[in-house]
This record gives sequence, C-alpha cells and structure tokens, in this order.
Amino acid sequence: MSFFKKRRVRKFAEKAVEQQSDFYVFGSNDFTEAFIEQLIQLGAENKVSLISDIKLNWIEEVKTRINVLYEETKEEYAKRNLYETLGFHNAKKVIILHEDPVIIQNIMSYVTGSEFQVILLAQYAPPFVKYLSGQKPGQIIIVNNIFQIINELYSKMDLPLSRPPVIAIPVPKKLVNTSLLDLKIPKVLILRILREEYRKKLLPIHLPPKETDKLILYLEDSQESLKNLVDYLTRN
Repeated sequence: MSFFKKRRVRKFAEKAVEQQSDFYVFGSNDFTEAFIEQLIQLGAENKVSLISDIKLNWIEEVKTRINVLYEETKEEYAKRNLYETLGFHNAKKVIILHEDPVIIQNIMSYVTGSEFQVILLAQYAPPFVKYLSGQKPGQIIIVNNIFQIINELYSKMDLPLSRPPVIAIPVPKKLVNTSLLDLKIPKVLILRILREEYRKKLLPIHLPPKETDKLILYLEDSQESLKNLVDYLTRN
C-alpha cells in the first residue's frame, strides 16, 4: 500500500473511530444503496462507514453524511495491510454486500475470526461462506434481504429515529403487482407509490406497485412503527 493510499485509509479509519461507527459496509450495488438510504432515513448515518469499490453518483451525494472510503483496486482487497489500517475499532458488524465472489472471499479471509459479526446476502454468499456460517452460526450470518439486516440492527443496536416519520423503501418482492389497499401493518400508513421512471411521480396506492417502485410510508409511532414494519418485511 502506497504512503498516500495508506494515509487516506487511516483518515477514514480515524473518522470511523471519532463518530463511533458500529458497523462497516463493503459494497456499491443497489442493495448497498438501499441499505445506506434506510440508515440515513432512520437518522443512523453516524453508525456506518462505507468501503466502496467504485465511485457512483449516489455515493457522492451521501458523502457529506456518511464516512466513505473508495478502494477501487480489486487487488487491494487481497492484502492484509488494508484491513490492518482499517482497524475496525468499535465495529460490531461488518456487512458485505458485494456480488463478486473473489472480493467476498478476500474480505472474509481477513475479517473472519474477529469479535464482530459478519453479515452477507444469501444470493451472493459463496459455498465456502455458507459452510463457515454453519460452523460459526453466531459470528457469520447469511440473510435473504436487507430488511433482515435492518431488523437485526434495530433489535440489537437501538437505532435512533431522529428524522421525520416519513420514509421510502423499495417495494418488497411479495408486494409487487399486488393490491396495497388491504395491507395492514400496525402504526404504518402507506401514503403513495414512488415511480422514478416518471420523474419520481407519486401514484395512488390503489395501483399495483412495480418492482422498481418505492413505497412512501408514514410511521405513526417512530420506533414501534419501524419494528412492526421490519417484522412484516422479514416474515416469510
């Protein structure tokens, strides 16, 4: 690792300690964007530090609100120096949302065995990671979607809700092309469907939502509403 790169990584690590980041996220894909967006909407942006493999517009937009490190050289993820400089001080969870099995394997090689939990998405977890999760069920956790991660963080980390109680979430697969009129979640009110293909047009909820839509929700009772929401979204 060059002097300037190491200094950049160290600066990122120092900021993570300063803001007491509880978890570190590796990724840049749509799942990463949706996850970071949820944390910001919940007012928990100080709890996360993001390591991205590529510069994207949405990351540039949130850089003023969350701690971001760009590591665009794939080979760096295979080097011990990166992880030693990151330090993972204060970390309770490391969340790997990458799709590339090589990057996942390299990250796992250096974060497995630490005190914090490692969380991955099932659809991207290589077979060896699934094997490890069976050997270390409390440390390596494989989940089916980001809502399970939100639920995990909510239940164990007491996420604060400092933002107004209106949030936007991606439409869950089980609600795509279904009627929202009869959907009942205690203390959660569905306000509108956000359809970005029409320049973020707000649509009434009697229309069936598409997979690319978002739901605009009102949380009547902040934390209790959020708990009810994640309970519903993670229920089979």
